[in-house]
Amino acid sequence: MVTIEIVNLPLSSTSALNCHRCQKLKVAVEVAGVYKENPPESHSLSDLITMALTTQSMGFAFRGVSGQRDTPFSFEDDDPNKEKEAEMLLEYIDKFHELFDEECYQDAAIHAANSPKGILRTPETMAKFKDVGTEALLAYCEALMSSVSALSHLPSPEVCLECVRCALSQHRLDLVTHWIAQNSLLLTEEIANALCEYADQNPLSGPVCLALAQAVFTAIQAHRQAAVCMCRQGKVYNMVEYAHGTGTFHTADWEQVLQTCPSLELARSLTRPYNNQPPALQLGQAVSTLLQTEDYMIGLQLLQETHDRFPSGQFAITLRSIVCCSLSGEG
Repeated sequence: MVTIEIVNLPLSSTSALNCHRCQKLKVAVEVAGVYKENPPESHSLSDLITMALTTQSMGFAFRGVSGQRDTPFSFEDDDPNKEKEAEMLLEYIDKFHELFDEECYQDAAIHAANSPKGILRTPETMAKFKDVGTEALLAYCEALMSSVSALSHLPSPEVCLECVRCALSQHRLDLVTHWIAQNSLLLTEEIANALCEYADQNPLSGPVCLALAQAVFTAIQAHRQAAVCMCRQGKVYNMVEYAHGTGTFHTADWEQVLQTCPSLELARSLTRPYNNQPPALQLGQAVSTLLQTEDYMIGLQLLQETHDRFPSGQFAITLRSIVCCSLSGEG
């Protein structure tokens, strides 16, 4: 946890008024120095500067972060380069607040997205736009994504997910498609899940959403989820080839895919040999899995096909294996 230590520092009202900007700069210089030495994981430089300036404005002096420094700093001892950098950061933050207060949200979004050291490319800044409304938030998301290639720095997973959710809430699937194509997002399972949910709610956009979700799942090596996306797109044979190619699928994975996307075509594919390899599932395993779904009739249909294809004696053996699989599943 990051804490800012403060100590009472008497200040005359006259000097406080005359040196307000100077004091702000001093605080920013100190914070920047401490941040550079040991940057905390839970706070950005912008957060700490804001916290310190709030403390200073209440008539206290900044004494450091997490007890790292015990006495107020000496302004004269500071590195001139650090002083200049801190002043630039302060001016940049002030300009952002000015644009925001004037409700120039588009300009404020672009200003924040291109901030030096990413001081305004934070969840806190995003929350500020979100409080205004979806239109302002989307402006920030677009500006943020547009700046990724120039800055060569991806936003945090939380920010990326929020950008995707914001775009989808406005039915701007084109933006999400562009961001993924331009490698502007830090891809996560949550982003892929958001695309799948959008596909469920918007059938007309389903094919595009599922293709994007499949690409995300594949990129993060969530192979089973990628396989499910392929099945939902009707790409059963491509899925079987893909899954075998990963070398990571086991019986439980095949059963999960069949249970999630039950179909006779998929069941047939999984119970046939593949490239001179044994079937992914034995017939008994496939039927037992299907009987546990709402589409249990597919399991019965697969069973009927087996009955028609094999002599009664062999079918009886197959039936016993199905019963054994079912009992095993219940256990």
